Amino acid sequence: MINKLIQNIRKKTLISELYNKVKRSESFKSQAKKLQEELERSLVLTKDGNLDEAVRIFSSAVNEGLLNKYGLTSDYIRLFVSSAAYMRFYIDLTESAYRGFIEQTRNLDASMLPCNKWLLLGHICLSNGLFHAEALVRKIAIRSAYMELENSTANIKMLTRALKASIDQSDYIKAKELLDRLRSVSNEEQQLRKYELYYYISYGDIENVFEIARDKFNHNDWLFNNYINGKSVAVVGPAPTAENNGAEIDSFDVVVRLNYRGMTIIKDTQKFGSRVDVSYYGNVFSERISNIDNQGFFDDLDFIVFKSAKHEFQDKLIESSRGRFFYSPNYCFFNGSAHLIQNVLFDILHFSPQRVKLFNSNFFLASKTHYSGYRDIPSSEKDREKKDKDWKIYKRHAHHKYLSSFNFTRNLWTSGLIEVDTGCEKVISMSEEAYMSAMQEIYIRKPPSQ
Repeated sequence: MINKLIQNIRKKTLISELYNKVKRSESFKSQAKKLQEELERSLVLTKDGNLDEAVRIFSSAVNEGLLNKYGLTSDYIRLFVSSAAYMRFYIDLTESAYRGFIEQTRNLDASMLPCNKWLLLGHICLSNGLFHAEALVRKIAIRSAYMELENSTANIKMLTRALKASIDQSDYIKAKELLDRLRSVSNEEQQLRKYELYYYISYGDIENVFEIARDKFNHNDWLFNNYINGKSVAVVGPAPTAENNGAEIDSFDVVVRLNYRGMTIIKDTQKFGSRVDVSYYGNVFSERISNIDNQGFFDDLDFIVFKSAKHEFQDKLIESSRGRFFYSPNYCFFNGSAHLIQNVLFDILHFSPQRVKLFNSNFFLASKTHYSGYRDIPSSEKDREKKDKDWKIYKRHAHHKYLSSFNFTRNLWTSGLIEVDTGCEKVISMSEEAYMSAMQEIYIRKPPSQ
């Protein structure tokens, strides 16, 4: 009865948080959709040989509604549209033109657009295969977020965005200053505590993390805390690896996996280990599991952690005190939302583990992102993916924003809160620009050499 009451309270909290998240993102989503539609029109015109009209249409869309900003030039828009058409339709683009696009993007003046417009442009870059350009535009958006604080009309929204930018860029001195400023003008205590917790996690102050986090723990969270506190935790991703990490993974006190559905789908225990104690599930896999009759694999687990409650089988696990919902860093990412690995790391660090190490995670920087059998896609989804095969990868993941997850994980690593294996270290040691440029070469037609 008590657990049922806790579960209902938690559900109401999740619904409230989801409503607020949707409310905050509605404007961005609608603007991004509108801008993408205008780019689609422009790309069709470009394909038909009418680049001038394409440039006019997309220039009008990007620069719409500007007051004290002068917007992007037609020359730059021409290069942008031409590069997007190259990625979409393989329309010829000279090496010098593509290099000019990248260099002009790198040197754009942050004062040309407000921060929200830069974020929209970055979203469009990522949605259309311009990974390298998105990394550059994102940097400009961060500069713009800082610049907006100098404006006499700076408000709480601008202050919050600059705070998120400073944590993303691991500028913790600036972040602390902005946190103090935000606290002096905002009375949203719950939101302020979330920002403080995110700051302390990124900064590596695990004691302050626990002091803030414990205030929101429910019964099942406390049980999980007793289980994790002071233990070594291996978080095992699904990325293919050349490393034989299995023995080391199995040596940890607690082994965490993603979307676990039985050890039989893990063919190579030398690389992935043979133990499992906890599994985290995103909503897509929870939906798939709800349609599986035999859910006996849950018996292998001490704890089962979900993103949200949507299915009857989750209710039963919550009531049994083995199920709970994870805490997500989404509300503090500079832009986009976390992938499941980053949600797991953020959640685990609420509970004062003695040590956390991330294995087999390559941040999608590989032509094959998961071991065989991990996704186990139903035939209906396979049909849909086959239909939009050419664009499915970055259209599906554009809302995540790779660099937000990339920087968050790197911050945890550099602050000493987590360790990573050799393959993961190789990736997160890259610069943001090098990482996104490499992503572009993997997922789309390789651009002309730079």
